[in-house]
Amino acid sequence: MKKEIKSKREVILKNNSLINTLINSSYLNVLKISENDQKMIFKDLSFTQAHQSRRSVILAKELQIVCENEKIKESFEYLFNPDLLSQILETYLYGLNVFEVNYKLKDGFYYPILKQRDFRNFGFNENDELVYNGNGCEEIVEDKKAIYGLFGSNFLFKNGDALLTKLYFPVKLKNASLKFWMEFLERFGSPWAVAKTDSDPDALASEIHQMLNGDSAVIDKEEELDLIQPKAKANYNEIIDYLDNQIRSVVLGANLSSQVSGGSLAAAESHNQIRKDLAAQDGQIVLFILNRAIKFFKEINHFKDELYVQFFSEAEPKSELCERDLKLFNMGFCFDEEYIKNTYNVEGELIRETLEKKDFKDLENDKKV
Repeated sequence: MKKEIKSKREVILKNNSLINTLINSSYLNVLKISENDQKMIFKDLSFTQAHQSRRSVILAKELQIVCENEKIKESFEYLFNPDLLSQILETYLYGLNVFEVNYKLKDGFYYPILKQRDFRNFGFNENDELVYNGNGCEEIVEDKKAIYGLFGSNFLFKNGDALLTKLYFPVKLKNASLKFWMEFLERFGSPWAVAKTDSDPDALASEIHQMLNGDSAVIDKEEELDLIQPKAKANYNEIIDYLDNQIRSVVLGANLSSQVSGGSLAAAESHNQIRKDLAAQDGQIVLFILNRAIKFFKEINHFKDELYVQFFSEAEPKSELCERDLKLFNMGFCFDEEYIKNTYNVEGELIRETLEKKDFKDLENDKKV
């Protein structure tokens, strides 16, 4: 009876790193995102660029404390520092951004000190009261002990719509894709030394490795080793570019420049306008939290004088509003001194002498020319 000889064949599949990432990265709840995952997102270069671009619009503006008492004004200018503003501008990432309020006595007044806390330890109960969950049970936060900002809160997202949940997947997949692509280049992008022998393959492999100090393989003379390239296009760099665009779109908003590879004035203007609109929304959250802290200050210290916070941007001198007010003045409307100072951030005293309308018309004509 003739003995049947079976050839040995073995197939090993290694290309499963991206699939494993897809299966194991279903983080739809922001509370499941660990600190390491948050650090991974903050370390991503595309996210950092987009995040800095979004908040730079607000950080570039001057924060004004409106108060006649210079000591109180200087104290709040020190407390409301750029670091605190940067932390408040992260509200869109967490959905719910909580700041613990401590108080410090200075010059006879108790000033609020804001300290950012981990948003994952806070939530709302059935009565919409802020509760702390850090000790394993719900504790209602006392009055005037915390201030929070919300982003995208509705009946579906009671704690706000955290963009971290939308950023986690593209950043995680991008890192996995980049790692896979680098491993692929290391393995198949470097040259291989293939030797054939019918004697001791281990000895020859050791000699080749010592001689070349690189990737090498030793096979039998009758065997062949071929690297089969995929016929279909498989550019992993396109995946990375796509994910980078998705990361920027989440932070800066979907716009014409999200998928633009070349220069385009229309796309740049559209992108910049949407970025400003998002930044203006963030600015409202900043003013809400800071004015809330001032409200606590006024209630605790029984302070009755005028005191509030506003933004002033020297890059936006309100030229359109100025033209409108000038036309209204020519029509006979009068503006009081307080409105002029608060609207245009000017110092000094208002001239009481009424200017003739023809002088203002001459100014308008000169401007048109």
